[in-house]
Amino acid sequence: MFRMSQKLLIICCFLGLPVFLHANSWKLVNSIDSGPEGIHLKSPMGIYYHYKSKKFYIVDSGNNRLISYSINGKPLKEFDAAGKLKLPVGMIKDSEGNLWIIERSTNSLVFVNLREKKIISKQITYHGNLLFPGKIDKWSEKIVILDKYSGKVFLLDKNFNAEKAVFPKRGDFKGFFDIKVKDKKLYGMETLTGRIFYGDYPFNEFQMITPEKKLTEPVSFDIDKNKNIYILDRFLERIFIFNNNGKLLNTQLKAGNRAGNLYYPWYLKIVGNKIFIINEGNGRVDIFQY
Repeated sequence: MFRMSQKLLIICCFLGLPVFLHANSWKLVNSIDSGPEGIHLKSPMGIYYHYKSKKFYIVDSGNNRLISYSINGKPLKEFDAAGKLKLPVGMIKDSEGNLWIIERSTNSLVFVNLREKKIISKQITYHGNLLFPGKIDKWSEKIVILDKYSGKVFLLDKNFNAEKAVFPKRGDFKGFFDIKVKDKKLYGMETLTGRIFYGDYPFNEFQMITPEKKLTEPVSFDIDKNKNIYILDRFLERIFIFNNNGKLLNTQLKAGNRAGNLYYPWYLKIVGNKIFIINEGNGRVDIFQY
């Protein structure tokens, strides 16, 4: 005899309704709350994965440091630029192994050459206007930053020069809140609505995906290998999964302070079949496998 849940699943599939998998269908493989010295994370704000070394980095903003980990979550090293980092919120590593770090306290982009122990910090301007970097990624040899004030994306060269402003040319565009570069495409998630825009260089035109679920406070997103879109809602404390047409496929996780729950979540990153989620509220980074 079928159970009620099995019957409901069959009915939903027959009617073409979205199927919501059980919140524990992802496997929690690690929950990280400290660095190599055992100091607890404090307001982690960003994650960067370095494919060549197979290491990931957590930007531990409250402790003014970057921490490297193995892909399975073992803490390796921490870096604070000899105590010079002040409220870092995002980072990437370029093809030469240099670090590019967004520093909130000085509203600057910080360049670190680890080999030469060289540090350069600059504020970024575009046509004489000061930018306020909020997120960072890289596209080919360009540094890509999201300006918090305008919600536009700017392409930078390695001399800190903002060369191009990138954004959908639409009258109803509200600005991006988060960005990702995936498969040589730039993706941006719109503030408040969660609409996803994407395009190729030179980004003269953007495609748009509108999620069918109304979101409350979407703060981060990513794209999996099947082009499904994962959107993290900070207020609803859920992850909503859509296909590339915006149809809701699934929801994952639930609110809570324990490992594997969402507690004031802030950032989401997908690497292969692993999902990294930052909980700003309790200083924890959870790693799931799906």
